Amino acid sequence: MKKYIALILTGALLAGLCSCEDKPDSSEPVGDVTAPAVTETSAEPQFVELTEADFTPVDIQSDLIEGMPPAEISCTDLSGLSFGERMSPCKAEADLSDRDYSNYYGSDETMLKKVEEECRRILSEPCKGFIDNAIFIGDKFFLGVNYDDWCGEHDSALYRYDLKTGECRELVSHSGLECDESFRNIRAVHGRLMYCIDSPDEENGGVKTSVRSIDPESGEEETVCEVSGLIRYFYESEKGFVFYVDNGTDAMEAKEFDLSTKEIGESLTAEQAESLGTSPPYYGAVYCDGVPAEVTGGFDGEKYTSITVKTQYYTVQTDLNFYSKILLWKDKFCIASFEDISGNWLYTYDIKNRERLKMKFDGFRWAESIQTDDAFIALVESNDFSGSGDDRMCKVYYIVPELGAEYRMGDGGAYFCGLSGRTASLLMLARRYAPSDSLAVGYNSRYQYDPDKLFVFETPQVSVPTTWW
Repeated sequence: MKKYIALILTGALLAGLCSCEDKPDSSEPVGDVTAPAVTETSAEPQFVELTEADFTPVDIQSDLIEGMPPAEISCTDLSGLSFGERMSPCKAEADLSDRDYSNYYGSDETMLKKVEEECRRILSEPCKGFIDNAIFIGDKFFLGVNYDDWCGEHDSALYRYDLKTGECRELVSHSGLECDESFRNIRAVHGRLMYCIDSPDEENGGVKTSVRSIDPESGEEETVCEVSGLIRYFYESEKGFVFYVDNGTDAMEAKEFDLSTKEIGESLTAEQAESLGTSPPYYGAVYCDGVPAEVTGGFDGEKYTSITVKTQYYTVQTDLNFYSKILLWKDKFCIASFEDISGNWLYTYDIKNRERLKMKFDGFRWAESIQTDDAFIALVESNDFSGSGDDRMCKVYYIVPELGAEYRMGDGGAYFCGLSGRTASLLMLARRYAPSDSLAVGYNSRYQYDPDKLFVFETPQVSVPTTWW
């Protein structure tokens, strides 16, 4: 297939060169001025309605290439970026008698002794800062760095990295036994950084949540509002932000905070709360050139039906009845699917050439993706259950679907994405170690990450995944 395409491109190039050498005079006299003749062309493709029968099935072999693709993607190595070491204040107050590891190791005296030794080592050594979160605002991204490898919440800092200059500096830090949260749940809301801190609600009983705001330039903090109950999630809305609060009942209550009036509105239905979001939903939503598209079919809870894709450029009824991901362009679309447990497949419907290209791509079923003008970047989760410790990795592929070209750009332990206009940023994190590599002691029982690579590129899509976990 790729040889076939290469021959067509070569022939087109030679024909173009010949036409440049012996170009006929296609101008027409207009008064005393000679103006070139104008040939009418269509700027946009004509709308078409097609079915599976209009496409010729073609099987293509994927070509795996290690390294960066021939595309305008910048890559910055951040593996040397360090945030220093700090001694969390909770370590001085730690009491090993409060920690019972017999649930893990039973009466195994040898293992319990090793655990005690590991505990004492962690309590006596400062912690090298590791990444808890990352968020993008414009041409900067902000890193939530944790220095508490014992409790995970008593020493943290927020760093700002400038994409243009490469400057990285600490913006604000929290340290003390009164701190009970790092910057894990930080959000971007109307050009500011916001996060939540919960504390006992002495007046009403239960807990209350304070929403705090950080100026992304000065690092100045202020309390935006206080809410009775525990805020589980919040996101930007046109007036301010929508939050979901748990008041100890089975259901969460959604409300909107207005930043201009400083008031909290009435309770919202799930549909009302979702409609107030300023960013289109990523999961389950599909777009073609930034315009919402319609995908019907697949599994409806009882049976499978054929998938139909409707965009502003075409309507195509396919014979496929399952998809885990759909990507749309004006001249093609891709459906990630699988036929059985032996493999996953990527189907590319080429509207212009009326071909349906089928390519095997293991792991795509579990991937998120970011589209570019004619290709896409797949972020593929890989699980290894061999006991090697490499049980959670993310591989980054740049895929040109009609060529079957897969460029493996790199891999890491996790990623964060951001979008500013058409510019997408992808921050890859390297896993410091897996919990299986060491004893499950203190906060070391979870994954810890360091900065690795930063990719910056253009994308026409209106949304990208924001985080991996």
